[in-house]
Amino acid sequence: MARMNTRERVARNIAREYGPAMLVRLVEGLMAQESGQEIANDFDVSRERVRQWKMTLVETVTSVTPYPEVAMVLREGEPPVVEPEPEPPSGPEVTDEQLKALAYEAGVAGDLELVAVIEAALGGDEEAREEAAEVIEAAAAMVEGDDGGDQ
Repeated sequence: MARMNTRERVARNIAREYGPAMLVRLVEGLMAQESGQEIANDFDVSRERVRQWKMTLVETVTSVTPYPEVAMVLREGEPPVVEPEPEPPSGPEVTDEQLKALAYEAGVAGDLELVAVIEAALGGDEEAREEAAEVIEAAAAMVEGDDGGDQ
């Protein structure tokens, strides 16, 4: 005859000592996660004995489940990706007001090519904006370098 393993031996001993119905009650109580003290009271044993039976007779599997609020967020799909802040343009900063003033001056001077560049810059063309910024920067340098011609 094959030798009994520990689990089978303990289960048979409980069934013999307390009856088959109490073995069922023990296993069902353990599966329902009743307190060890409640089960111990029914069997007139210590909580420690119930803990030992639990370790021998049933496999405890821990289940981790997200709370409903978290599950709702997960069902909504991927969280939005936070895009990094765009890097500021490497060239000199120029405002729309500066561009409009330059467009007026260029128009008065008849420089329609520069007016077209500025219109493109105001429309979002970064290369045109850089070109216009260079014109503004060069004009500012000329004004700063001019001491009025008086000696």
